[in-house]
Amino acid sequence: MKIEDVIKEKWVLASNSPRRKDLLSKHGVSYEIITEEIEEKKDCFLSPVSMCMSLAFQKGVVVAEKHPFRKVISADTIVVCNGELFGKPKNESDAFEMLKKLSGNTQHILTGFSLLCWNYGIKFVDYDISEIKFKKLSNQTIKKYIDTGDYKDKAGAYGIQSGAYDFVDYIVGDSENVIGLPTKKVLNAMGQVEHLLSELD
Repeated sequence: MKIEDVIKEKWVLASNSPRRKDLLSKHGVSYEIITEEIEEKKDCFLSPVSMCMSLAFQKGVVVAEKHPFRKVISADTIVVCNGELFGKPKNESDAFEMLKKLSGNTQHILTGFSLLCWNYGIKFVDYDISEIKFKKLSNQTIKKYIDTGDYKDKAGAYGIQSGAYDFVDYIVGDSENVIGLPTKKVLNAMGQVEHLLSELD
């Protein structure tokens, strides 16, 4: 396969996240979705930053190895508050406990992302971090939100792009990172990858 064909080929998004799909589409990225099931390996000795980058790479590499001429993007988001890591809630009860802990507190949203083109040895891994402060939430407010089902499949059990927008006191950093993908950094990195590929021609 010629390099120019690789560059012209659509990016592969190794994620089924509706938020990441929407963000890439919003910025005019041409992509298709190819995912593989993996058993996420979380090393408790890693820092939150290293963990989110490791998980993003794990998600991307299984796709990149099977499609070695494709440009693959993957990501993983975690929420950190008062030293505790918050992933996706298991159920309504778990979501309630997460939101109670986040209520009135400052949290940090870390998204690791990887850009891979396996056949050409391109392995780019980075992250972004945003700070967000929640207002104090009543039990009734939390329960009402959980009843909508919007908490499902979201790190920290909320989505600011939808029902949890009113929970936010302030955000420092890229708000799209809070949604699930730091598009400013990602778009810049995608340009770098395509430039590297063009230099290989």
